Amino acid sequence: MKNYDPARDKRFSGSVKLPNIPRPKFTVCVLGNDKHCDEAKAAGIPFMNKDGLAKLKKNNKLVCAPVSALLYARFILDWCTVDC
Repeated sequence: MKNYDPARDKRFSGSVKLPNIPRPKFTVCVLGNDKHCDEAKAAGIPFMNKDGLAKLKKNNKLVCAPVSALLYARFILDWCTVDC
């Protein structure tokens, strides 16, 4: 839509409530340093640090099995590759 300014044009204002929750069983695991793990712990999100990944280095499927998505810190990407 060209030349559309939502501040001036009020025809499209409002919100839509979806009948179903999208992806109700979508889970995320954070792979990061201590700061990232502390933030994930405070938010109630599963997490794993570098030491935990080192234990599972041989069997990467255990990292990916219970979660839908992984959030990596930059140094984790440089350190290892997890193939799910």
